[in-house]
Amino acid sequence: MEKKFREGDFIETWQGLIFDVKGLVHPLDRVIAFIRYYPSRAGERRSGKHLYDKVYSLSKRYEWLRENASEYLVYDPIFDEVLCEVPISHIKKHYKPIETLRRLRKTRNPDALER
Repeated sequence: MEKKFREGDFIETWQGLIFDVKGLVHPLDRVIAFIRYYPSRAGERRSGKHLYDKVYSLSKRYEWLRENASEYLVYDPIFDEVLCEVPISHIKKHYKPIETLRRLRKTRNPDALER
């Protein structure tokens, strides 16, 4: 697994949780990231066959994590506070928007969505 995580990237866990990466500095075995989307039968967003709901505010993100995935809330001694940190071993996929943008810029015949 590529270990270069940066602000603006997204990571997906084996549980199907999608987090947005925060910052450029991370613990060696974890990524500081906050829940953004979670699988939900009533979700308004779709990816393939899966429906997702989105968590907006930071306070709601902490609340959702406390209630549903508290293992990601850990005390970080460097920052001296509780943060959401995803273990690298939990990461199924690393989404890098900057790489997608580079690829789209090189596309010779972009479709309507890619334009």
